[in-house]
Amino acid sequence: ANGYFARSDLEEGLKCAREALACFRQTGDTTSEAMLKDTIEQARGMTQEYRKSNPKRPFVLPPSATASPPMTGPEKCPVAECSVSKDLLEVAAAGRKYWGVPTQVEPDPTIGFADRAPNHSVIWSPCLSDNTPTQTCVEFGDLIACMAKSDVAKIPITVLTCGVFGRQTGEHIPASMTNVNAACMWGMARTSRMEIPSVIIQLLDFSEAMTAAEIPRTIRPALGESAYYHKARWEPQIAALHSLFRRELRRDNLTGGGAGGHGEEGTEKVKQGARFLRKSFNWTGPSHKLDFCWYRQEWRACGPAFDEAGPMPPPPPCRAMRSC
Repeated sequence: ANGYFARSDLEEGLKCAREALACFRQTGDTTSEAMLKDTIEQARGMTQEYRKSNPKRPFVLPPSATASPPMTGPEKCPVAECSVSKDLLEVAAAGRKYWGVPTQVEPDPTIGFADRAPNHSVIWSPCLSDNTPTQTCVEFGDLIACMAKSDVAKIPITVLTCGVFGRQTGEHIPASMTNVNAACMWGMARTSRMEIPSVIIQLLDFSEAMTAAEIPRTIRPALGESAYYHKARWEPQIAALHSLFRRELRRDNLTGGGAGGHGEEGTEKVKQGARFLRKSFNWTGPSHKLDFCWYRQEWRACGPAFDEAGPMPPPPPCRAMRSC
């Protein structure tokens, strides 16, 4: 308010002064309220003296308030007629028609989708940026449900993640918590492939060190799951483990007899270390089929991460516009 009063803007200063007076009355600050009232009276007198020499400026609307609203829709082309000759347009059209009608364009994609090979793919990559795992899984589930109900065509889905299996492939620096949370997408996709096998889902995991230009060069594997770390392509494999039931058993229990199968010398060593008396017995531990069915997932490098793009199709037989 004092700033407006100093510029002889009494109206704006009174607006601020009213708000200040209301605050002073609520807080019970009578001293500040009295001082502000005196300041208002002084400002009124100063404004009257100022208006004698400088009249009040008229209120003018800003240009944005008086300008016409912007036009919506596409902008009209200032060129009424095409300046390119008809001969050049016919040459360009003939070059486009050289390849024929694309075979992947179908009037109804749902007809015969189970018989023909997929020629499109949905790239699902929310996990490559900041995201919420719960929301990502919910949206992914909605997409699969629509495909299962045939609301949309069953197009293969390629799920892209970053930094999920970095530690399993030898990365020393841990990935960020946001990227590691994409492990739930791997579980969601693997479960969906078992429940809805008609929907093709591919899982690809990338290193955090890979750039946005390097990731598209690797989206070419024929397998369902792959990871790209240390400039190599990794595949998940199942490896057999030792029995978790038998790992806590002592050696003498596994070989039979208290001596551990080493004769009298082994018996003397056991007696020296034993703190209690026991009778020798032959016990080989539990023997069950589950002793030999323990497995885990391991990631193994199976080739380079980047490969050549391969032979490209020949250029269309049409002349460039600038060479005509």
